[in-house]
Amino acid sequence: MLFPYPTRVNLVVVRGFSARIGIMHSNKTLFSEGDAAMSKNSPDGNPLAVALRLVFSPLVKITSKLPAPLAYGAAIILAVLVTVLLGAIIPENLIWPLVIIVLACLAAFLFVDWGARHPVNEPSGTVTVNVIVHEEGDPTAYIKNADVSLSLPVPQTLKTNAHGSAVFASLPREYVGREFPVNAIKKGYKKRSPQQCEIANGAPVFLGLEPLPEAVDEDEE
Repeated sequence: MLFPYPTRVNLVVVRGFSARIGIMHSNKTLFSEGDAAMSKNSPDGNPLAVALRLVFSPLVKITSKLPAPLAYGAAIILAVLVTVLLGAIIPENLIWPLVIIVLACLAAFLFVDWGARHPVNEPSGTVTVNVIVHEEGDPTAYIKNADVSLSLPVPQTLKTNAHGSAVFASLPREYVGREFPVNAIKKGYKKRSPQQCEIANGAPVFLGLEPLPEAVDEDEE
């Protein structure tokens, strides 16, 4: 129990207690930040998978140089030897827990080694191009059911929706910054020359069509 009056002992105890709390808080923060970083850096977002890779990576660096059948066979033989040797010196009631632990370690090793030998290729990024077709001189007069052609290495043609929009999705990201001809055509409107379109993710491309004199839109009939 602390003395009721301020003394040197009280100050030492309080300072020591505060320092201990500070250390505990600092450790908690470090662990939290480490867990977050581990989860973030994990390809599949699983902290357990990251921990297994960290533990078995030194062994996997060695076994990855061997053919898979040889590496897995050696791991199984080693697991059996460890089980037999330790099983001979530990009490009988601990044999089954030992077997479970060894099998778990073997499974974890096989999981990490298999992942190292068969890396999952993440899908390449894609971009989207939105082409909006409108009447010449009035960007708010959208033209629906117009045929929009984008001259990519593999040309694509789409029809515009009610908002005059034709969305070319899932284009390879390597197209970003490159220019491709784009054009639109619709019955009742004059043909126009293709327009160069620079691929930029999500950036709209506007195409204006000039109506023919006294033309009647078939969609409005």
